[in-house]
Amino acid sequence: MVEKRVREVVAGVAQMTGAKIDLSYEPGYPVVVNHARQTDFAIQVAKEVAGDVNVQEMPPLMGGEDFAYMLEQRPGAFIFCGNGDSAGLQSSRLQFRRRRDRLWHVVLDQAGREHAGRVNRFI
Repeated sequence: MVEKRVREVVAGVAQMTGAKIDLSYEPGYPVVVNHARQTDFAIQVAKEVAGDVNVQEMPPLMGGEDFAYMLEQRPGAFIFCGNGDSAGLQSSRLQFRRRRDRLWHVVLDQAGREHAGRVNRFI
């Protein structure tokens, strides 16, 4: 759909200006589309682990994510896990040195262990 519209706009610009435009369109990553049931489940577990006040809904974002391919094949939810005011999770500057960072690491581990059975039953 996007490619079709881009080609229409380019053709219109070429016609208006008398130019010849060769368009090479290469699609990138698909759109990340969370599934409602899995997203609700992830929110519920996150609130149980981190507390209601620490779980926030993210506004839609533009960007590429390879997990989108997974969500095309299976229902699921792409979520962000915050790490406070430290470097981003995929940054080479991220270091789990501070007590809070180590605590977060422990919380993630505990959450995974406690909720693995729930996830298997959910699936």
